Amino acid sequence: MNLEHIPRKTEKGRVEVQTRAFRVGPRERSVLIMIDGKTPARVLVARLAFMKKADQILEELRSGGFIDAASPIDVPHVDAGATQEPLSDGLQCVRRAARDFVLKTLGPRGHDLAVKLERCDSRAILTQLLGRCRDAINIAAGEKKAQDFWMEVELALGYG
Repeated sequence: MNLEHIPRKTEKGRVEVQTRAFRVGPRERSVLIMIDGKTPARVLVARLAFMKKADQILEELRSGGFIDAASPIDVPHVDAGATQEPLSDGLQCVRRAARDFVLKTLGPRGHDLAVKLERCDSRAILTQLLGRCRDAINIAAGEKKAQDFWMEVELALGYG
């Protein structure tokens, strides 16, 4: 399973959680219960670091029909033909503030997002990335931290 995808329970997975009808193993069931349809596989694997081969368990659950994968968290494709406005000095400041906040809040789990922010060179992509960062922070650290992130972005933009 692509670790950037967001696993979600299928009907079969929901039935297993409620009734144990398919008798999956205890480790697999624990992982299945953790799947909320919002958390990327990468974050789940990080949370399950104590459990060996958590990524393989996700793949087994997918191939068994207990979960499927929603769209990836990756940066959406921006049409190459579209005019891409480069980052102004102010938006570069926003990009740095967002990157720093992501790393401080998510630690190593936020590395991929921080790299995407660092490489971001257009306003359109930065706008999309900021929303994705807020969502990732909300999932991993809670709504309060996501609100703090957005306030920091607004301060960097000069709205605060």
